[in-house]
Amino acid sequence: MDEHFEFLKYTFSVYSLTSIHTELQQYGNEGWEPHKIGANHVLLRRPVGGVPQDWEIHTFDDTFGSHCDMPEPAWCNHLASCGWVLLEPSLSAYGVSPFHLAKREGKWRGTDDGDVLRRLADLGYNFYHCQGDCNVVSEVLEAKWMESEKKGHNVGTYEAVKYWLAERLLRQLLTESGASLGGRSPQAVLEEVLNLRSVLHVSDFKKAVEFWSRCEVSE
Repeated sequence: MDEHFEFLKYTFSVYSLTSIHTELQQYGNEGWEPHKIGANHVLLRRPVGGVPQDWEIHTFDDTFGSHCDMPEPAWCNHLASCGWVLLEPSLSAYGVSPFHLAKREGKWRGTDDGDVLRRLADLGYNFYHCQGDCNVVSEVLEAKWMESEKKGHNVGTYEAVKYWLAERLLRQLLTESGASLGGRSPQAVLEEVLNLRSVLHVSDFKKAVEFWSRCEVSE
């Protein structure tokens, strides 16, 4: 082993995979970097001497919805733009969907984490009510690159997801419900829908759009 590093083996079981991120983050806070994944362990390392930098640890699902795969190479390029390095191989167990461990230097902490699926979930996108559309992640990433090029900077995952919701899903749901934008921009209507979702404590974005459409019709 490299004499410039000290090493530590973190052993996991199929039962501890769901908490592996939380436990590894504790090591990352102390300067331990996830280096390699073995059959039942993660090999950690940190420099000998000096002050080690901290590491941020995250997990990213390999599939979503009805077992749709992440689009490649767009997905890995997107994560790399957020500072993430994916560790191979991916991990899975009975009852646990395949996922990748990822690491990035602590200087990235607090910036865009690049997690498209979680940002979609935060805004109420339900993969099952939407028939597990396998194009959603590809479309969000395409929206990210288009908006980033237009604005001259990386717009970030949250903004890209909101843009996709407004321009793609909101328009589709309004058409299905027989409603319209009423002369407003998709972004303006999206904000109204999200505000209504918050006030009514509606978790599902599709249901929030349905409520908004009824309010528009009744007016």
